[in-house]
Amino acid sequence: KVYNFQGFQTPIINKYTLSNGISCYGIDNHSINLIRLDIRIYAGSTFQKKISVARACINLLQEGTLHHSAEEIAEKMDFAGAYYSTSSAREYVGITIYFPKTATESILLLLTEMLTEATFPEDKINIFKQKIKNELAIKLEKNAHLGYFKLIESLYGENHPYGQIANLNNVDAFLREDIVDFYNQYFHAGN
Repeated sequence: KVYNFQGFQTPIINKYTLSNGISCYGIDNHSINLIRLDIRIYAGSTFQKKISVARACINLLQEGTLHHSAEEIAEKMDFAGAYYSTSSAREYVGITIYFPKTATESILLLLTEMLTEATFPEDKINIFKQKIKNELAIKLEKNAHLGYFKLIESLYGENHPYGQIANLNNVDAFLREDIVDFYNQYFHAGN
């Protein structure tokens, strides 16, 4: 039996174009004093020259800028009551952040700084690499992940961007310069 939805209305999606040409889409809900901001950058793993660079780049944005250390960024986010997470996929990397409307200006300034002036400190890169290795060590003990890795390898082959999978050997292959080059190439308003 099929039931009709009663009282459900599709939210109105507003489109905004910023002065730099970036398109933004929003759903207004004035009853909630919270903003969720999703930023998607066309810079996923298919664009990287070395495995894990796209993921490292998006994850390490919060680890320091020209004006703020990782600790200062974390403190500013915490003080504002913001929740920040990143994601990386084949085509896109992204940031999702929730923050109170009253913190809009301070959070947007901080995000702008992270997206335009990230420094990628070497010590934070080394910690990130170790984190990836630890995650991989756990995944390599699980049949579901081993099966997924084999499926991807057989579907695409290791030379296709979709067939590239991080392993314990290739995680150390990328350098800070690779992340900085990737950042400079893909993290801009036109992308």
